[in-house]
Amino acid sequence: MKKLITIILFLTLTISCSDDKKNKIASDTKIGQAQNDTYLKATIDGETFYTKTLHNYSSQDLIVVAGTSKDKNQEIRITIDFNKGLGTYTLGKESSCSMIYTNTKVHWIASKHRGEGTITITEEDGYYEGKFNFIGTGKDKTDKKQITDGEFRVKKK
Repeated sequence: MKKLITIILFLTLTISCSDDKKNKIASDTKIGQAQNDTYLKATIDGETFYTKTLHNYSSQDLIVVAGTSKDKNQEIRITIDFNKGLGTYTLGKESSCSMIYTNTKVHWIASKHRGEGTITITEEDGYYEGKFNFIGTGKDKTDKKQITDGEFRVKKK
């Protein structure tokens, strides 16, 4: 009986000390993003983009959210001049908001000078949460990249 109890205790200890990383779901997947309390995701030319690394900065009138892909070759950066509070911000001549998609050193920009898009802030209580869509314009003004179904949720800092 002592031998059986010893074996059971040993197995229990071994199982409880197993590497938890094996059971974690990567944050750059749909399931991983759903389990995290912060995320940035979008569809880029029909392909789903999930961030592996997410950074944000916020002050009273400025929110910056940047998400980088797992391979570090893609990034989406959103800058919001948060002077109106909750609501929709439309990029254009009257807006100082911008969105940039970068893929291996090539940039597609939507700002007051080129491209088009909208950012909608839906929550600001402990987190900034919102949706975005934009068509970024490259250096050659005919080169465009469409980013749709964008969503983000970042903690207020």
